[in-house]
Amino acid sequence: MKVLSKQEISQVSGGESLIDAIHRAEWNSYGVPLANAAIFAYNLFATTKVAYLKPIPKP
Repeated sequence: MKVLSKQEISQVSGGESLIDAIHRAEWNSYGVPLANAAIFAYNLFATTKVAYLKPIPKP
């Protein structure tokens, strides 16, 4: 994954807010369910339960 410089971010139409919206949508669509599946599997055998993750709300 490439880390964008400030100049590269400014060249994106929509800028930083668009990039943040894309990352939030990606995390909410497959990151949260995948992490919650792993937490579910862990909680089956753990004595100390881990809370599930929640999607990131829109700002």
